[in-house]
Amino acid sequence: YEIKKASNKPVTDTRTMTGQLATGLDDPGLPIRAFAAPLAIGPRGTTRTAITVELAYPLPPAEARGLKYEIRFGALALSPDAKIKGSLQRPSTYTGTFSTRATGRMLISDAMNLEPGTYTLRIGLTSKTLGKTGTTRVRLVVPDFTKKELTMSPVVIGGPVTGIDAATGLDYLRGLVPFQPVLTRDFSATDTVRVYARAEWKSSGEAAALGLRLTDMNGAVIKTQPIASLPGTKRLDGHRDVTVDATFALDGVPPGHYVLVAELTVDGWGTTSDKGRALRAVPLTVR
Repeated sequence: YEIKKASNKPVTDTRTMTGQLATGLDDPGLPIRAFAAPLAIGPRGTTRTAITVELAYPLPPAEARGLKYEIRFGALALSPDAKIKGSLQRPSTYTGTFSTRATGRMLISDAMNLEPGTYTLRIGLTSKTLGKTGTTRVRLVVPDFTKKELTMSPVVIGGPVTGIDAATGLDYLRGLVPFQPVLTRDFSATDTVRVYARAEWKSSGEAAALGLRLTDMNGAVIKTQPIASLPGTKRLDGHRDVTVDATFALDGVPPGHYVLVAELTVDGWGTTSDKGRALRAVPLTVR
């Protein structure tokens, strides 16, 4: 066997979190869930990726609702062969007092640059006050927005931000998403869902047609929205960019489990060509 020398590197918060993110198992010490969406061309051939984490922070006793605490956000992008292709850490200090109606739920957002490819995105939050960490993982495919065929980002969902005590990090999403993404996929029939995505292509087509529809779990269409034409903005390299920013009202939809489908088709590409057509589907529940 081999005896390895102990590392002389000092223990730091950054190294500790990197080690926690690199482990193969999720840590449930802090209850979190996460969403990531690669949305725009970044520097040096990368894609700018938005990340939002929802934290269920344990509420302190009613007599101790005023506090100061530090939460460290971290993300680690691992390639299929487990090599680190991107990393991000950022500590933030929060001060204030939980109200008597507080839920302890917070939304924390950030963004990182990733090269096109397939990743396991390890995401975590550490509370220095509690001495606890929560980690989770997101399977992520980062598209190449310089390809000729229609390339569409994942869909970002917006809606009523209810039961959330705080939302931070929106400055890091500036230029990527014009609203606070929500991780909940449970809505009521009185809600309106906001649908956001970005796409690009290189062809003679100057616009793309957007269709939104709600189907049941068997694919039967429950509700549709009129198709909208979205003009593409031409880039210097000849590609065209388009922004999908639409709303879908759930009024009249009975309770149940559904799939919200966004379909984008480039004009003039031909109805039989998959290169000019993209579909994105988001499951949701109506209560």
